[in-house]
Parts: sequence; structure tokens; C-alpha cells
Amino acid sequence: MNEDTARRPTAGSSGFDSFFMAGFECSSHRRADGARLDLIRATSHDIHTHGDYRRCAELGLRTIRDGLRWHLIETAPGVLDWSSWTSAIEAAQAAGVQIIWDIFHYGSPDHIDQGGPGFIKVYVRFAAEAVRVHRSATGVAPLVCPINEISFFAWAVEVGYFPRVGPNKRGWFKRHLVRAAVAGVRAMREAEPGCRFLWAEPLIHIAPRDRTHPEAAARRKCSPGPIRGV
Repeated sequence: MNEDTARRPTAGSSGFDSFFMAGFECSSHRRADGARLDLIRATSHDIHTHGDYRRCAELGLRTIRDGLRWHLIETAPGVLDWSSWTSAIEAAQAAGVQIIWDIFHYGSPDHIDQGGPGFIKVYVRFAAEAVRVHRSATGVAPLVCPINEISFFAWAVEVGYFPRVGPNKRGWFKRHLVRAAVAGVRAMREAEPGCRFLWAEPLIHIAPRDRTHPEAAARRKCSPGPIRGV
């Protein structure tokens, strides 16, 4: 073994089954115009899950990010149908791949107000039940991302890229999501102590066209601008 090989991290040492990972887009939010997205359905991943996972495994991509579609699971308050997820869990087991499951990837059922006072409670309940379902289906605790890209999620709501929720105060929704995520982790650990958690956040580089004052131009480009009262 040469020095370069000795320094190379192994999949097992990281807790992941492969160094390189695959991922399937699983956004299911409503756009600002009210249209519901479902990228798992739009890409036909829902009907090709077995084949998708198997091909990833054949390429050596044995760790994969995928997600739950909360709006399909909880079609009415407290009424949970996990079939859209358990079919993917079974496909992952058949392919022998490790999945990082996004519990909440932007989209939630229409009867849930993401900015409302009861949101954290319903999210916590959903997250805790999800890890129980995974244990029941597989016999092991899941590897999960509690809330996908909190920073981008909060920005998208503040600038109106996603529908506005909650009070129109800069920074409020990000703090709200962080509180939900922390409470969700506590509940998931209580329900299934073996859970492991991954936090996914975007790394963004703003490259302004104005090279004379690049920092100021970058700040203008990424700033949401003034947030006016509702």
C-alpha cells in the first residue's frame, strides 16, 4: 500500500457505504403560483425505484439521498399512509443500498401551515413516526436528513420564490425551521435511539458581472431586498 492509498478515507470509516453518493430530486413543495411539484413522480423515480437503486449499486454508488413525500403520506390530519415510502424502503433493501432519507424536503400537506404555531408539533409527530416505520420495515434505525436545506428553504420563502408563510419578518422562518429540526431530532432519537442524522445545506458562490466592485455587487445580487408589511 502506497502513502497516497493509506491516506485515502474508506467508506466504512465515514459511516457511509460508498465515498461517492447518488441522489434523487424529491422536492414536493408548492410554487409561488400554487402549483404542486412532485419531482419523484415527474422523473418517474416512483415507478423505477428498484431499477434506479440497482443501477446506482452497479456503479458503486451504494449511498443515496432520497426523500419522503409528506403530502402523499398524510392526506388528512393525523391520517398516515406510508405506502409511497415503504415501497422505496423495500427497493433499497433489495438493491443493498444505504439511503439518507429526507424527512421534510420543502413540501408539506395542504392542511399544514408551515408558519403556523402548530407546525413544529405536527412535524415532530410525523418525523418520530417515520423512524418507527423504518425500524418496523427494516429492523434497523434510519439515516435521515431532518429538514432539507434550511438556509435555502428560508431564503426562498423570504423572497417569495416559495409561498410566503408566517410573519413577514426577516430571519423568522429560518429560526422557526431550526426549532422544528431540533425538536424533530429529539423526538426521533427518543423513538429510535439508533438514528443517525445528516444536515444538507447548499454551498453557493455568487459571481457578479460587475468586476469593479465585486463584493458589493454580490451582496446586491443575493439580498432579498426590503421585506414589506403584509
